[in-house]
Amino acid sequence: MAVIFHTSDWHVGKTLARISREDDHAAVLEEIVAQAGQAEPDLIIHSGDVFDSFRPATADMRLALTALRALGRIAPTVVLAGNHDSAALFEVFALLLGEDSRVRFVGRARHPRDGGIIDVASQDGSQRLRLASMPFVHPNRQVDWFEDPRRFMGQYAEKLRAMNNLLREGLDDGYDPGRDVLLYAAHLHLSGAHLSGSERALHVTDTYAADARSLPLVSYSALGHIHKPQQLPGQPAFYVGSPLQLDFGEAGQEKSSIVVDAQPGRGANVTRLPLRTGRALRELKGPLQTIQATAGDVGRELVRVIVETQDPIPDLAHTIGGLLPHATIVEIVEDVASRRLEVLDPDASDPDAPEPSLEELMQRYLEDRATLDPDVPAQRVRALFAALNQELDGDELPPIDGLSELLDAELPDAPREHQPA
Repeated sequence: MAVIFHTSDWHVGKTLARISREDDHAAVLEEIVAQAGQAEPDLIIHSGDVFDSFRPATADMRLALTALRALGRIAPTVVLAGNHDSAALFEVFALLLGEDSRVRFVGRARHPRDGGIIDVASQDGSQRLRLASMPFVHPNRQVDWFEDPRRFMGQYAEKLRAMNNLLREGLDDGYDPGRDVLLYAAHLHLSGAHLSGSERALHVTDTYAADARSLPLVSYSALGHIHKPQQLPGQPAFYVGSPLQLDFGEAGQEKSSIVVDAQPGRGANVTRLPLRTGRALRELKGPLQTIQATAGDVGRELVRVIVETQDPIPDLAHTIGGLLPHATIVEIVEDVASRRLEVLDPDASDPDAPEPSLEELMQRYLEDRATLDPDVPAQRVRALFAALNQELDGDELPPIDGLSELLDAELPDAPREHQPA
């Protein structure tokens, strides 16, 4: 039996509202290395998005590469490039580490005869693990190992299907059913996967979706790109997910690594190993009294607070800070009802109704948007606008305090970058 350890979507370098996650990443990567050591795998797969940026900072590269080299000392480790990773940087890593390195970076999709199929012997030598690898492929980028460029034209799903078919043929070439464990690893969005909301929005649209039925038939498919841990229905294909709750779209998710026990020609047994060291994300929402009641349950999490209130609350940030002394407060949002007008009937519509008046348009605007000044209620803004609108055709200004001074005031100079040439 072959053992595979699967991790993905580290996103080293990720920040949350300018709050560094470096300590969280350092802790969870240490936990991942410890889990891999205990599992004693024959192969370790990282299915993409090692970094959060194409140009990671030096400290981020040091942290990630230290963890990957530690994994390489445990077992041969294959690392795919995700949509956040730089394929060129991965090629530099591969060049520096050399061909004999136990950490293998796969920056670009390759033909089976040119490294698209990676063979790894099990530790006892009784089995061969055959891994078909598919790093992230951009829809608008030509893949140069297609013999006929016309094959790469068409819908993204069809491109991926054609590439997966070639990888499947590569797995079948020389296949020994009594010895070979077939595997597939990819960084891609498969139709039907449930999103967290924290993935890069463009790269999880239907444009980038591939058909799950196009995957090669293997014992286990190690998937990356979607941050919510899940198995695709009816297939031995798993998104292991991100090891940390990266933003509030992932709040409440249980994070994990995956250990796979696989045999030739059979589906794999999958075990999730919970990851617990990274700080959790939590959102508190409701009236201040509700937040006060739940604050005692909050520890050292990263917290976003949304306070629902009728009127502005003085020194709200100080109050919230006192309620959550051990938490890292990411954001405090004050949802003030008096700064918006109530929508009386949002569904009422009549295509034959007359064009709305200026006052009705202002009413709708204030229904959708709060006033910018927290001390100015929306009702006052509406009343001021109505008074001005009623006096537009008269010769005298309406009797509004300070209006004459406001109209006669000297406008400040525009900032230099906005002045006309």
